[in-house]
Amino acid sequence: MIAIICVVIILGVYIGQKSIGANTFTGKYTTGNLTWKFAGSYSKTTQEKLIAYPKKWSALSSNLNLTKEGDSYKYSRFRIRYNLTKPPLAGLLGQTFLFTKEGSELGINDRWWKVTCSVYKNSSASSVNKHATLIHEAGHAFSMAHCSHSEKQHIMHQGLKSYAAVSSYEKDELRKKWGK
Repeated sequence: MIAIICVVIILGVYIGQKSIGANTFTGKYTTGNLTWKFAGSYSKTTQEKLIAYPKKWSALSSNLNLTKEGDSYKYSRFRIRYNLTKPPLAGLLGQTFLFTKEGSELGINDRWWKVTCSVYKNSSASSVNKHATLIHEAGHAFSMAHCSHSEKQHIMHQGLKSYAAVSSYEKDELRKKWGK
């Protein structure tokens, strides 16, 4: 069986195979008050269910808020593309892209205006796996890098996950970046 690895591609640079600590990201949003929007047409019920996963992060800090649905995908600050059919690399579960207000791509050490989190269809991924990937990619949007701790389950570890929760370590790391 081929191991499926979750990879993050930012600015076209492959950084996924290397485990890096959560403190590696030095960049972040210019503000923590964010509107969100899904690409594509999803029912209100589906959107409410799916937005609950990234909100697992924003619930941890009063300085990080997914406040309301944005008026348009283009101008929303936290954008989600869910269940996309063609990943750019076979086996890719998700990607996070960081942008300026004008739409130029940025890196993990910049201050970004908006983010696109993409979750891809994958024949090996269950609904729980895809929800975990959405939380993982949202973690990158909120300045979290891959977790190098091996003793416990962490959402920021790479790969398929059978859980969709943020660990205590990750909660603490997010609060170091965003406050309580």
